[in-house]
Amino acid sequence: MKIIEKEIKDIDLNELSSLINTDEFTEYFLDKDREHYHLLAYLSTKFDNELIIDLGTHRGTSALALSYNKTNKVITYDVREFRGGIVHNINDIPENIKWKIKNIMDDDAFSDRENLLKSKLIFLDTAHEGDFEYD
Repeated sequence: MKIIEKEIKDIDLNELSSLINTDEFTEYFLDKDREHYHLLAYLSTKFDNELIIDLGTHRGTSALALSYNKTNKVITYDVREFRGGIVHNINDIPENIKWKIKNIMDDDAFSDRENLLKSKLIFLDTAHEGDFEYD
């Protein structure tokens, strides 16, 4: 896959940014130079009708960027639900995002772990301590 910087910067996240309920996170989401959201949206355009996994939802902005290509399905996981980054009203979350509040490594998450093997893209943004990433 060839990644082209101009194409990344041409990604328009304004429509999706309207779902974010804080000015601070909207500013991060729209930042083309320092943040990763345009890259995630761009990567989503490289696949059609595929499964994308987001591990480490936190406030939901990475899942939102990954949902940019509406033909893909995004399943996003976190171990706890946050309020404040993205509006958690189901009517405001794009239809191609499925939210799961669970640890994908738990014993009851076997089918979820199988989705990892099926997905075309996995975005891993978790505790940043190395243990989870290794597992």
